[in-house]
Amino acid sequence: MVVSLAGRSPVAAAEQEHAALTRLARFLRSRAECDLRLVGADDEIVLPSTAIGLLRQVAEALARGDAVAIVPLRKRLNTHQAAALLTVPHDDLLRLLDDGALPSETGDAGRYVEFEHLMAYQAREDEQRRVGLIELIRLSEDLGLYDDDPPAPPRSTRDGRGDPPDGDPH
Repeated sequence: MVVSLAGRSPVAAAEQEHAALTRLARFLRSRAECDLRLVGADDEIVLPSTAIGLLRQVAEALARGDAVAIVPLRKRLNTHQAAALLTVPHDDLLRLLDDGALPSETGDAGRYVEFEHLMAYQAREDEQRRVGLIELIRLSEDLGLYDDDPPAPPRSTRDGRGDPPDGDPH
């Protein structure tokens, strides 16, 4: 899967790199709370947790065989960028802004949405979907749709419609 909002060239790992990338992702996942350092010949730097998390995600994607494109985003996005980030049609994003579901600002070149507002909206939507799915599962269980013994299939008949032909005793 390749995701790019600004047309940057994605990068894919060579097949022989997948094992090393898998080990790197596992290493970064297991040391999420530790200080990691890059050490050069005459310099050393502690990696910020944001950089470690991003590196882990990139390593995981490349190890799976996915291509990766890193696209810098401004903290304030125009409506087309915001729609692409939320993966919704532009008209739907404008409706969200007009309805007040997502705050926006008007500038010289149009409307803008803060990145933090987009992420908060996406988190709320994800949570609503999760709650709805749990409720749907609960209702299905209450109706017995997850019972261990599925209902028997209908008895077939000669005419294939489920009802015996008129006048046929069988």
